[in-house]
Amino acid sequence: MDRIMRYRVFFLLLFPQIALADEHLCLTISPHKDPLKSVANCTELLSSESLGTFERSVALENRGVAFRELGEFDKSIQDIAGSIALSEDTSTMRMLAWTFREVGRLSDAEALYTRVLERDTHSQGWLSRCVVRQDMERYEQALGDCQEALRQDGENLDTLFFTSRAYNFLDQSKEALPLTEVAIKLDPNDPRHLVEHVWALYQLGRTLDARKKAIEGLDKFPDEPNLSWFLSETR
Repeated sequence: MDRIMRYRVFFLLLFPQIALADEHLCLTISPHKDPLKSVANCTELLSSESLGTFERSVALENRGVAFRELGEFDKSIQDIAGSIALSEDTSTMRMLAWTFREVGRLSDAEALYTRVLERDTHSQGWLSRCVVRQDMERYEQALGDCQEALRQDGENLDTLFFTSRAYNFLDQSKEALPLTEVAIKLDPNDPRHLVEHVWALYQLGRTLDARKKAIEGLDKFPDEPNLSWFLSETR
């Protein structure tokens, strides 16, 4: 449940006599589905001098998400950071950290995820810092993060992918291979798991098996460039 929805539940429990229709549009419009309207309504709400701290933090987060949907990342970062300053909400902190990653501010993203994990050891925080550290090509540290995420949720497809990817980059394909097999079984229509699978086979010396699976994979995923690249690199 996102913070906006949690706010609505909290609001109605606290003030059951107030109809949902009376709630400000900033707090009810999805910033993902209608970002322009969210920006306009949240800007109006934020201009109110009587706005409470919690409501202001939610409005800033909502507008920040809307700005991100519109590709206005500087404004998004400013609003989401403002929301965090008021609420210290860890889910909002993870959102800001991922936005930092999207704009290439990897050190800021890593630092913020580290700050989050000091307070909230949710698997998403470990996974996200793993991804950022892989972006930074710090695979040993990334692997430790992904292992913790995997310990918490052994069937999360993103975690399975990034953990196996880290193992492959560290030439530990014996550990990567079973993770790719689990991921392929859980989601046979996602080619990224097959890519890590064939690399694991190849690095274990099973070149013929790896190339055979890559060729078969191209029949199923003809637009997957990583399979083509694997075949061109492993002749």
